[in-house]
Amino acid sequence: MFHKRAGPDYEGCDTAAKRLRANIADAFLSNEISGHRTQSMFDDGAEAGLREMKRLADPKAAAKKHGHTARNLRRKLLKNSKWPGVFEYNIRVWDPKTQAETVTRAPFLLIHEVLLAMSKKNDMNKLCERSGLSEPARKHMAWVSSELGDPNIIPLGLWGDGVPCNFDKSQTLEILLWSLPGLQSSMRVPITCINKKFMQTHNTIDDCMKVVAWSLKALAMGTMPEFGPDGEKLAGKRGRSAGQPLPKAALCEVRADWAFYKATFRFPQHNELGGICFRCRCTPAEIRDVASTAAWRANRLTHWQLLERMVLSGQNISPLFSAPYVRSDIFAIDWLHCADHGVTKDFLAALFKHCLPKFPGNNNAAKCQELFKDIQAYYRSRPSDELPGRLDNLTLSMLGSPSKPPTLRSKAGEARALVPYALQLAVRKLDANNELEKTILSCAQHLNACYENLSPAKFQAEHLKINCRKFCTLLVALESSVNDSTKWHVKPKLHMFQELCETMESCPSLTWTYRDEDAGGGLMQVGRRRGGSNNCWATGLNVLDKFKAKNRIPVL
Repeated sequence: MFHKRAGPDYEGCDTAAKRLRANIADAFLSNEISGHRTQSMFDDGAEAGLREMKRLADPKAAAKKHGHTARNLRRKLLKNSKWPGVFEYNIRVWDPKTQAETVTRAPFLLIHEVLLAMSKKNDMNKLCERSGLSEPARKHMAWVSSELGDPNIIPLGLWGDGVPCNFDKSQTLEILLWSLPGLQSSMRVPITCINKKFMQTHNTIDDCMKVVAWSLKALAMGTMPEFGPDGEKLAGKRGRSAGQPLPKAALCEVRADWAFYKATFRFPQHNELGGICFRCRCTPAEIRDVASTAAWRANRLTHWQLLERMVLSGQNISPLFSAPYVRSDIFAIDWLHCADHGVTKDFLAALFKHCLPKFPGNNNAAKCQELFKDIQAYYRSRPSDELPGRLDNLTLSMLGSPSKPPTLRSKAGEARALVPYALQLAVRKLDANNELEKTILSCAQHLNACYENLSPAKFQAEHLKINCRKFCTLLVALESSVNDSTKWHVKPKLHMFQELCETMESCPSLTWTYRDEDAGGGLMQVGRRRGGSNNCWATGLNVLDKFKAKNRIPVL
């Protein structure tokens, strides 16, 4: 939903003129053309006698030359929309002009109101679908259903991250989305989005999470709320709907990268001496202890122990933890950031640098070109649907700085597609009689075996666990034997990779964030700056309104 390459919605467009109107509207809502240009197209269409354009035409807009053209177009395109209106809530933000914290309004598309609208168009059994849930999420929902005494509880997923929102990527849009993980569909609905330059450390995201927690409380109770997030009595349409029945739902999955977990929920970061993991008590000094007897395996953190550690370190607890049934075990470790963007890219770069001398060429740059030619031959030998991404170039600088640990500069999908190639390269270029190269070859074999478990149809928990532990053990051995961090180096993400692979009861692809990232890319396109007001309200309202105008209420 809101795929950045999705075309116009032609449903009900039975004539060429209606399809043209939908096409122009979609180009505007996708931020491909400006509001003024869009308005001029509708004006020209109406003047040419196309009655389908008359409702959207405004001949006086060009003469007025005001800055409200885009806003007025959004309002016209939202006419007869079944989406609920945005909820206005005051949040704490950073004001770059005054260099001080201030309070301003921000728009929210409330989860409980959207679910209510969806329940009118969808069968409850479909909304409550759990077949696509990971095993931890399925167990969590079974517990929630038991607590509420109701088997028809809708499972919800939450994702957050930042995406660039202008041409030079100097500004970032922080986004919150929710989904129905039980369906494993591309449906993603934005809650709010804020330009990162307005984010006040912890305070801004805490205020946003306060609204999310309030909405989740209403869903757990199954009734429209009478009071707002701060206990204020709701007025207007929301006040009149208080007490009306809601479909019951609960959060069972939170997905994000390590940085978002740290910034939003105060989870430990990779270099904290007191502990780097939100599931155990592993410290930076213990990340190389990958054996089955590692101390961190026995020193697990319960939900309450994690919150206690936050309080003892002087941190506030995120308001999301005040929502019913939100516990630390619903926070997933993401394969995309942990493996594809983490240990996999590091291993690929180290392997490529080790194999460079085995390619023809007078210098490393020429050898790197030969390596890339070999990769291109591999691409041609594989069906396109087996390649989630392709490198369009490979240079020495893409393998990392000469003075730093190697890491491949690529997209996550491009790295994932190179794992089988890495095994082929290792088999062809490495000498199995050489102890070091034999270890590297074994590493490639075990990493490839881990990736073979990404298909739910082929997933075997024990197979993933065993190969992950062997890969980690060999990688630590490589670092120790070579003793050169510019060649082989272990990073804290190796521990998270172990936590993911060795404790996962279901396929990691069920909880990875590729679909979330894709939806974030669509919102990035819509949120791209084209001028006008640049504040929390204007930016958020622009994105949410365009989302609602571009997409219908989902019929699953």
